[in-house]
Amino acid sequence: MCGGTLINKRYVITAMHCVKDGSTLASRINVALGEHNIVQDIENNAAQSISVEQIITRDDYNEGTIDNDIAILRLSSDVVFTDNIVPACLPTNPNLDYVGQSATVSGWGTTSEGGSTSDVLKETTVNIVPQNDPTCTPYGANLPNSKMCAYAQGTDSCQGDSGGPLVVMEDGRNTLVGVVSYGTGCARTGLSGVYARVTTYLDWINTNVADGWCDETPVVSPTTTAPVTTAPTTPSAGLGAACDFTCTNVGTVTGLFTLNGIPVSCTSGICSARDGSNVCEVFNYPCGGRPAVEATTTLPTTTTTPKPTTTASTTFLTCSRPCYLGKALANLMTQYQNAELSRNVIVNIGYPGTIRSKCDLETGYCCAADYPSSDLCQRLGWFGTLYG
Repeated sequence: MCGGTLINKRYVITAMHCVKDGSTLASRINVALGEHNIVQDIENNAAQSISVEQIITRDDYNEGTIDNDIAILRLSSDVVFTDNIVPACLPTNPNLDYVGQSATVSGWGTTSEGGSTSDVLKETTVNIVPQNDPTCTPYGANLPNSKMCAYAQGTDSCQGDSGGPLVVMEDGRNTLVGVVSYGTGCARTGLSGVYARVTTYLDWINTNVADGWCDETPVVSPTTTAPVTTAPTTPSAGLGAACDFTCTNVGTVTGLFTLNGIPVSCTSGICSARDGSNVCEVFNYPCGGRPAVEATTTLPTTTTTPKPTTTASTTFLTCSRPCYLGKALANLMTQYQNAELSRNVIVNIGYPGTIRSKCDLETGYCCAADYPSSDLCQRLGWFGTLYG
């Protein structure tokens, strides 16, 4: 597991050594956004898990000297910004070295040299020092300007924080100035941590990154207070069919937004595409409401986990390989039986709870909502292995 920094709705900056080992480049990466505790699902807003569709690497990365230790991840879909998922900005002046400024580094890495990783996000403040600072010179008398050192006695980034952000406050915004790269141990007296200097790579980043920057208007914030307005029962002229997004991180907002590139008009979380398309079909009916047709999916009747043999009587689950998760859903199924929840729900499942899934609380079966054709049971096993 590595850190990374969201710089706009589609791109993340991380370290090259997080995605490449020798001649082997990572083949599958998921980016989790909005997490705080990666063991317990205690966040107010659901985390977002988005796969990486492209790794943009540096041809001049040197694994031996750890030079040019920076990479860009292009996500497979847009991030929905919320109050706890916002991008950091890139520096606007490539000539600034930020020496003498306090900076914040954060991550879920080990809390001491050789210690255990943290369940919750940690941050600490360090000071950016010049290349000739005594805490930096042990890494070489001629440390290239593509690297920067940051130091504070008794605190540091550590193993597992690699790729994460070193940010300063600039013009009231979090500005990404460094990428966690390496160091000698952790928090050793007189030894800085070493970071990839972001200003060195601004031209490369700007060449490879599109889709706007950090100061664009957020797509949507689920905590926005929206007026109590009755959702239209019929779409206005030019709008597509209304679709319920209230169970997602869109929440109950009202206004004009963009969801995965589709311009929409929302009233209390009920959204219609402004281009006339059916946004519900695009997002696979995120909160139900699919037109009633005869179910085409027959749930399996045998697996290694005992389960009911009920065939789904709803088209809410449409994947070919539903996963039985009755044990994990036990509390929700009880609420459904007590008429406290509807039969069909959207939940986040897995460790640390970032596979968005559609579940039938009558049968206990679930389908992955992000990739309906994927094997949710297999993904849950892989996800647990990835994070140990």
